[in-house]
Amino acid sequence: MNSLSDLPAAAALRRPDATAFVAEDPSGSVAVTWDELARRVASMRGGLRARRVGRGDRVALSMRGGPDLVAALLAVVAEGCVAVVLPTPRGRRDGAYADRLAGVWADCAPALLIETPAEARRRAAIEGLTAVTSADAAELAAADPVHEPGAPGDDETPVILQYTSGSTKRPRGVVLTTGMLEANCRQARAAYGDHEDDVAVSWVPLYHDMGLVTAVVRPLFSGYTSVLLQPADFIAEPIRWLRAVHEHRATLSSAPDFAYAHCVRRIPQADLEGLDLSCWRIARSAGEVVRPETMDAFTAFAAPAGFRAEAFCPSYGMAEATLTVTASTPRARPRRVRMNPASLAPGAIATPDPDGRELLSSGPPVPDTTVDVVGAAGKEGLVGELEIRGPQVMSGYFHAPAPHTPDGALRTGDLGFVLDGEVFVLGRADDAMVLNGANLFQHDLVAACGSVPGIRPGRAAAFVDDRIPDRQEVVVVAETTPGFAQDADDAGRAALVAAVRARVLDRLGVIVAHVQTVEADALPVTTSGKVQVAAIRAAWLERRSN
Repeated sequence: MNSLSDLPAAAALRRPDATAFVAEDPSGSVAVTWDELARRVASMRGGLRARRVGRGDRVALSMRGGPDLVAALLAVVAEGCVAVVLPTPRGRRDGAYADRLAGVWADCAPALLIETPAEARRRAAIEGLTAVTSADAAELAAADPVHEPGAPGDDETPVILQYTSGSTKRPRGVVLTTGMLEANCRQARAAYGDHEDDVAVSWVPLYHDMGLVTAVVRPLFSGYTSVLLQPADFIAEPIRWLRAVHEHRATLSSAPDFAYAHCVRRIPQADLEGLDLSCWRIARSAGEVVRPETMDAFTAFAAPAGFRAEAFCPSYGMAEATLTVTASTPRARPRRVRMNPASLAPGAIATPDPDGRELLSSGPPVPDTTVDVVGAAGKEGLVGELEIRGPQVMSGYFHAPAPHTPDGALRTGDLGFVLDGEVFVLGRADDAMVLNGANLFQHDLVAACGSVPGIRPGRAAAFVDDRIPDRQEVVVVAETTPGFAQDADDAGRAALVAAVRARVLDRLGVIVAHVQTVEADALPVTTSGKVQVAAIRAAWLERRSN
């Protein structure tokens, strides 16, 4: 890969009239061919030169996901700059956007923000926002085109700064180089068999590593079509995702675990009538711990529409490794095991138990990648922090060192174990709570709460209140579904709290001491939609102390 930005022109020489990217929303769809994309990139480069951005400058992009954003990103890279994809502002009270913008500007000081007039108006309405130098994407694209190869570079040349979500820490910029992107694309091709006749569909935001890599970088690398949906459209109507797979005969689509569960919860079975999902050969699930119950439920739900069980492919990855670290495939199915919950604490050996917690592997490492447990020294099944090595793994953050072990492996911050070459991910070390000597993961508590009717799935925080010596109390703060607060009386709210306690006790054997319900959208979240547990816990403890 000489330059990420040269790939559209190369594809245009082979298949000029083939579709490169499609943007879909409720009003219709817009498609661009490889030739049209290459011409858009050339024009955008002219606009950037007129703004005198220099080699190595960071250039931020805040635009709706679609061909224009792709062209702008490629133009930035072609001019030797480093692209930073940001979310778009949602309105004057968008505190998450304001925090993200301030954090990015403080960290990498972009020379320019590319946006559309609509984004500019929404940004201007946010009070106290960081002042930035901005440019209208359409004006940049109206400049005289630059028909030159992309700026020269090598495998170590930075091309993208991928900022982490910042749910527990200030967002940090992962430096993605040409070599890292190419390595991960080759690894995905080896694992999933990517080829130019594939079609990808994605609703995952392009400022997220999964969206950017699976919906933009890999399609560019292998020359296949990518169909981009808006995240809000999927959340509101998840059937749009499955319809897009059907209508475009998509073969590849990736999403986090919650998305598959969201489809099962929100889509009536009758809505699948007329859909044919037999084309979908890789339904990758990553970005969160993959739950066996989610895989089973979605497979059973989508089977009448032709979805094949072997298409569901759990994977493990992270922005610090470009994206993919492990992959199960239709040929190599993920292993399922049941383990004694008490044996899943750091330093213990995961022990089989027919009545224990069921776990699903995320598959073996992709080619040229190793995954171990820090300090395992070859101990099979030892639970601990996962460490990774591979050509797709970063050397560091922008202006910050990476958490490497003395022998050079990257510490992931994820807890898990390796069994017979397959990786089992338990959750983030930061999310692990020790309750009476046993490990408890926040995401397990949140999933149990979210299965209760009236509680909004995925929008809860769980933590331990341990202010009193020798006393630990589990606390849950959860959003109710839209409209619940207005419709429920005191008895209804009390019944909901009791149902949450009962569900957590039944699933996890844990007694929840305090359950607080709040209205929908009341909890603070990051731009990626992750609940900010640390802030919620701090606010809770402060109120209790007073």
